[in-house]
Formats: sequence, C-alpha cells, structure tokens
Amino acid sequence: MADHVPYEISMMRATHEMMITGKLPLGLFFNAFIECFAIHARLLSNFLNNRDDVKVKDFTTAGYTPFASGKIPTRLHDKLNQQIAHLTEKRFDDPQDKLNLGDVIELRKRIDAEIAEFLQHMTPHYRDLWDTAEGHLRAWNDNGERVA
Repeated sequence: MADHVPYEISMMRATHEMMITGKLPLGLFFNAFIECFAIHARLLSNFLNNRDDVKVKDFTTAGYTPFASGKIPTRLHDKLNQQIAHLTEKRFDDPQDKLNLGDVIELRKRIDAEIAEFLQHMTPHYRDLWDTAEGHLRAWNDNGERVA
C-alpha cells in the first residue's frame, strides 16, 4: 500500500500535465491520455470516498470526512464511470457530453484539494510508511506546481 496510492496520484498528475502542454496531437494519443487520467482519477475518487476494498478511513484519523468541502459533481462522476473503461449502454455518444480537458482540469483541482485534506488527517503510522521523498503526496497549487 505504501507505493500504490502515491503511484495513482503521480499518474493522474502526470497525464494531466501532459494534456495541458498542448503538445499532444488530438485523436488517439489525446484520447489515450484522457483515459489514463480518468482511470487514475476514478480510482483515487473511489479510494477517497471509501468505495473500494482499500478505504481512506483505514489511513486517517476519526476527524476526516471525505470531500467535506464539496463532492465531485455527479456529471463528472458519471463521465468517469460511464465513459471510461466500461462497455455500457449509458456511454455518451455526443462529443459535448464526453470527458474533455475542462473536465480533467476540474477533476484534478478537486482531487488534489482532497488529497491535501487526506494528508492533513493521515495517521502518523501511515505518514511514516509512505514514500514522500518523491513528493507525490505533497500538495499542489492551481498551476500544477508542488507546494513545499
């Protein structure tokens, strides 16, 4: 576990950073980065909301409330669950309804804000075990820069 959540955080952030550079050609490459970002964002959202086998409550103090400052909007949650890596009749056909760069930016901000809250409430035992040397667990500002 000491490597898994930091890995998910770093992958979500790295794919977002590649997309906002404007250097990815539209089409298959850009779609691959959207999918990669979304898979890691969905995993982190599920973890932070106690929805999967490994739950954030197992690593935090009793005072932690997931997404207390605001949940991920239903429209974004639906896009992550219905569009990415699932074959379902509920997938979006209209390009306007599909996960786009604006959605990615919003998801990144919301998940990064929640990661910062999570870190504030992480139990000392787990804080000592997790690899923070790479900076994956440090807070990031709105410009995608790590905050010391």
